[in-house]
Amino acid sequence: MSESESEFSSQNNDGKGLLKIDLLNGRIGRAQWWFRSVSVVIGIPVLIIILLFSGIWDIEEAGPSGFQSGLAFFGLLALVCLILISVKRFHDLNWPG
Repeated sequence: MSESESEFSSQNNDGKGLLKIDLLNGRIGRAQWWFRSVSVVIGIPVLIIILLFSGIWDIEEAGPSGFQSGLAFFGLLALVCLILISVKRFHDLNWPG
């Protein structure tokens, strides 16, 4: 079973075909860790820019506190993604967790 099949399995143990996403188990190598980490670090700001320029996230309507809350949300999202990616990398380095 390849790594991508272990992360996104189309069938669970009882064969009902539910999507199972297993983010914390398994291992990733150094190249995948760098690729995924850089993707998050670049992807989140690009998403923010797209939302701002498309008018979906209106700064004038949200006000300063709404804008800061939105940035805090995206920062937290990036942090969680980077922690999940790093846990998989630490498994590859035989760290417990």
